[in-house]
Amino acid sequence: MLQFLCLILVLIGFFFPKSRLLTVLVFLFVWILNWNTNIADYINYELIYKHHNFRDLGYGVLCSFFYRHGVRYLDFKLLLSAIALFLYCRFILKYAYYCGLVAVLYLMFLSQLDITQSRNFYAFSIFLCALPYLFEDSLRSKLCYVFFIIAASLLHISVAFYLLFLFVQRKNLNSFKSIMKSFLILGLVVFILFFVYPSGMSDGRIEQYSRITSIFTKITICLLIVLNIVYLRSYRKGLDKKNYCLTLSQYTFIINPSDVVIYMNIAMFFLIPLAWNSLDYMRLFRLLAIVNFVFATNCIAMMKKKTFRMVAVFAYASLFFFLAYFMHTNTFIEDVVSPLFRQNLLLN
Repeated sequence: MLQFLCLILVLIGFFFPKSRLLTVLVFLFVWILNWNTNIADYINYELIYKHHNFRDLGYGVLCSFFYRHGVRYLDFKLLLSAIALFLYCRFILKYAYYCGLVAVLYLMFLSQLDITQSRNFYAFSIFLCALPYLFEDSLRSKLCYVFFIIAASLLHISVAFYLLFLFVQRKNLNSFKSIMKSFLILGLVVFILFFVYPSGMSDGRIEQYSRITSIFTKITICLLIVLNIVYLRSYRKGLDKKNYCLTLSQYTFIINPSDVVIYMNIAMFFLIPLAWNSLDYMRLFRLLAIVNFVFATNCIAMMKKKTFRMVAVFAYASLFFFLAYFMHTNTFIEDVVSPLFRQNLLLN
C-alpha cells in the first residue's frame, strides 16, 4: 500500500509541480514512513536513548528529559521527526517555486536516509532556519546564523562544519588572505570534530568505512562534488532575467550578491580530505541536496526552455540516491529502503 501511495504522490508531482497541498501531503507521508522499528540503527538509537549517553549535549538532554517522563523512543522519534519535517516543509513552501516537485524529489531520493540517520536530519532542519540569514549582509544576520548553527551542533556536532559558509562566499574569496582565513576556520572545525568534541561523526565507524570502501568508490564520490558545481553553475547561466514569476524570497535564493548556494557547494571541496578518510562525512554534502533542488528548480522557472531541464533535474537528484547507496554499499536497499515500505506500523 505504501508503495502505491508513494507512486501516486510522485505522479501528481509531475503534473502539479507548484502544488502547495501536495508539498504538505508529501511531508505527511514521510512522517508516516517514520512509524517503523525495523530500520537500520533503530535498536542502537533506542538503547542509547534509554541510557541518554549521547556526547552531543543537546540531544542527550532531550533523551534524558523525555525518557524520564515515560516517553517511548518511537514516540520521541516521531515527535522530533514531525518538527524537523515541518521545518523542511516550511522552507520549501517559502523558497521553492516548484514546491510540489521539490517535495517529490525529496521523497524519492533523500527521505530514506533522513529517516534512518535521524540526528543528522534533526540538526539539518535547524540549519534550514539559519540559511536565510546568509542572504543578508549585516552583523545581526551573521550572529543569528551562528546561533542557529550552534543550536544544530548540539544535536549533531558535524553541522559545525557549516560555519565555513560565513566565509566561503564570492565577496570573501577575492584575495589570498581571505582564502587562508577560510582554511583556518575549516582547520578549527576539523580540530573540534576530531579532538575536542568527538561524537558520532568521529567514532569507531570511521575505521569501518575506511576499511570497507574502495578507492574507486571514494574517487567516484569526490567527482560528484565537482559535477554538482558544474551542474548548478550551468543552470545559473541560462536564466531569463526578464521573467518575473518568482517571489522576492525565491528570486533572492538564486540571485544574491554573495552567490550563497553556489559557494556553499564550492565549500564542499573542503570535505574531500575528510571523505577520503571516512565516507560518513559525505552526509554533510548529501544533506545540502534539498537546498540544491530548490536552487535548480527556481532557475528552471526563469528559463524559456524548461522541458529538458525538468528531465535533467531528476537525473541530478538521482545522484544523491546513488551517493547514499555508495556510502552504505549493499546494505542500503536491504536495511534502509525495503523496511520503510514493507514493515510500517501504521499501514502494513
